[in-house]
Amino acid sequence: MVVAPFSLWSLRLNKPTFKWESIGAAAYYGLGFAYYAYKWIILLGLGNIVAAILLRSRLLLFVVLLNAGIVLIVAGAIAWIAKTKKRLQLLNPDLEFLKEINTYEISSGHHYRYTKVLAFCPRRFGITTYLDKIKWTGGGPVAVRTDDPRAEVTLLPGQNELYDTLRIVFSEPLRRHKTKRLTVILEMTDEAGNAKPYLAKTVHNYYPRGFTLKVILPEDPREAGKRIVFSIYPNVAIWESELKHPGREIPWRVRSPRMDLLYRIEWTLPMNGSLAKS
Repeated sequence: MVVAPFSLWSLRLNKPTFKWESIGAAAYYGLGFAYYAYKWIILLGLGNIVAAILLRSRLLLFVVLLNAGIVLIVAGAIAWIAKTKKRLQLLNPDLEFLKEINTYEISSGHHYRYTKVLAFCPRRFGITTYLDKIKWTGGGPVAVRTDDPRAEVTLLPGQNELYDTLRIVFSEPLRRHKTKRLTVILEMTDEAGNAKPYLAKTVHNYYPRGFTLKVILPEDPREAGKRIVFSIYPNVAIWESELKHPGREIPWRVRSPRMDLLYRIEWTLPMNGSLAKS
């Protein structure tokens, strides 16, 4: 389910920002409108049917409004079914993420720290597990811990050698609709300097309030940028932006993330480091 870059793509920072890269990107947003606005489509369809009933004395207008209302309701229902089916394929389908701040910090001495601050709400009873997908591009070991002393934390190597699975099992089932707060910290070292200079996140959870990516570098980068790409078509850029005069800290507040898209911060430094995650 999770796809992220295997190597550093060129930044192409000399291109204009907010540029459509292809017809495919435009088509994606067109389909995405119906996908995420299904409630409004259904309401519009109901409005057309109500108007048709009120204007039933005018036969032609009645038929047009009634047919339009039926078409809109059917289209909205199809979009709702598709969205529900998609949600069941999420990494954590029964969790609603109210807050997620992902901070990737590079310090001197080839030391890297990735901190994830979470607040999520179970949508049903009996949830005991949180899952995540992690890809550390450096060559050193990864140590994981959380601020929940009773939780069992395991980092499982990926069978396809692309992603490792972070699994956290709580000591007791989470209560439905009660917010759970959790901080996860990964400590990495990369003596060989193999880590890539980017932080990437593919959307495979439900974020009604968005999420935040943040990079803290040991010094100001020479250049940096942000990109949104298709996770399965990484060469199709939906949006990209060059950062003018970037500092050591590069935050990115993503307010309306879309599923299966990859959000990525890239930079250029004499010393490189990256964590690609789900």
